[in-house]
Amino acid sequence: MGLYHGPQWFKVALHQNWPVKVLKVLIVVLLLGVIVSLFSGLVFLFKDTDKNDSKRTLNALGVRVTLATALVLTIGYGLYTGELRMGTNAPWHSVIHADNDVSP
Repeated sequence: MGLYHGPQWFKVALHQNWPVKVLKVLIVVLLLGVIVSLFSGLVFLFKDTDKNDSKRTLNALGVRVTLATALVLTIGYGLYTGELRMGTNAPWHSVIHADNDVSP
């Protein structure tokens, strides 16, 4: 026995494909960071129009470029290692494949 005393289904769900889940969560967090940085740069652009020495818009651009680069590298890593796949692995594709597997 281990130290875990919770439901068995949660233990199985936690340990199955956890690298894929972590990778997908990281991708979503990076994407949200890019979007937040984009809107913060827009706010800084409008607020600092009268200030000539403000670099907040430039800093927001730097953060956005860094997050976007990390996002592209994370997606590339996922595709390279096989943790992320392109093609017919979406949940709605299983219905299509199940219909095609019926033999006469």
